[in-house]
Amino acid sequence: MTPEKLGKIKEYQRDYEKRFNEKLEIDWFTMKNLPKPIPTLDELFKISVQEHGASETLIRGKKRLHSKELKKERAAVSNFCKKVVHYHLDFADAAKHINRDRTLVYYYGFKKV
Repeated sequence: MTPEKLGKIKEYQRDYEKRFNEKLEIDWFTMKNLPKPIPTLDELFKISVQEHGASETLIRGKKRLHSKELKKERAAVSNFCKKVVHYHLDFADAAKHINRDRTLVYYYGFKKV
């Protein structure tokens, strides 16, 4: 990126901040055509658990997630598996991360709603 282009971007940011009283966020990864960093399995799992308000110990401890009381945990596992498929991560490692067989990752990861 040339200094002239960078100067124009900074000028647009200042104008935006004056008009709307908030900072204009720029995604520099897409501006420079860089790939976004891929999150780790642990980060994906924590994000999925936080999104659904589930319990990590129940997900890793229980062998079956089919009862009505475990609806949050089942949704968190489903979300985690879909993210594993989306980011092309290793299914076997993902299954070990949630203390399950990798067929569960296949089942939830490729499940169409």
